Amino acid sequence: MQGISLKNARRVAQAVCVCTVVFLACAGSVYAETFVDNGDDTVTDTLSGLMWSKNGSPGGYVQWTDAVAIASSGSFGGKSGWRMPTKSELLELYAHLGGSKGPFRMDFVGGVPHWSSTVGTWSSLLRELVNMKTGKSETHPIDVGVYSYIWPVRNAN
Repeated sequence: MQGISLKNARRVAQAVCVCTVVFLACAGSVYAETFVDNGDDTVTDTLSGLMWSKNGSPGGYVQWTDAVAIASSGSFGGKSGWRMPTKSELLELYAHLGGSKGPFRMDFVGGVPHWSSTVGTWSSLLRELVNMKTGKSETHPIDVGVYSYIWPVRNAN
């Protein structure tokens, strides 16, 4: 059995180094390009294909009916078609942010979750909410007296 020559070992080592540098450069640019600030108070998540309001809490701390009205009648960035996000979409956004706030304005209180359109398991009067500071979800009633944030979303196309 013949061993590898020193010349070939160097070539293999150089190829491994080049591949590692290219991989790290690509991985960094993929993360950097996950969010595109559209310059009009909207941000596109290129991984999910969703467009989000740049402001993570337009309208502030609101009840369910107000949250629905803000999402459905909003014209963030001069665009229409906004809606309430699902629980899965909020969790996906949380995961894509990776603990940072990215290009978003996140002026909301950390312990207060965001409304989602996802109906609770036990009743149509319940909604799933997601805390965008911790990634934890919880269920709350939609009746009067419960306040939370809304983060409008739409398809990017």
